[in-house]
Amino acid sequence: MKRKATKNTIKALSNHVIKLGYCEAWYLLRGIEPSYYGSGVYGWNWDCYMFDNGLAICTGYRDIPGIRSGVSIQEYENQAAAIAHDYTLTSDQQLEKIAEIRNRFLTAAAWFTLWEKPYINTIKTLENH
Repeated sequence: MKRKATKNTIKALSNHVIKLGYCEAWYLLRGIEPSYYGSGVYGWNWDCYMFDNGLAICTGYRDIPGIRSGVSIQEYENQAAAIAHDYTLTSDQQLEKIAEIRNRFLTAAAWFTLWEKPYINTIKTLENH
């Protein structure tokens, strides 16, 4: 069951928080339940999926915690959708293959988020000189 959380709570619980728009990872997140959700005066804002390796993916409409991944989610989402529509596989086989694709995305996105901030700070420093 997911629990209500704030943006600061999610940032404190996770090393890297990747934010995605609503349904951008519909197939990629198939088979797992969100750990947390955020809401505001207009109702539900986002869901957050926490992973064992210190990463989190937040998807939703507004006030989503995290940073946009420089890794294109669409490539991974298309692969997951193809597997989800492959009816020669059992649902367990589909979920296993989708989990492999999700792990590849998380690995790629983690590297990007790890290096994004120092890279941006370097650019800002160079621009100031």
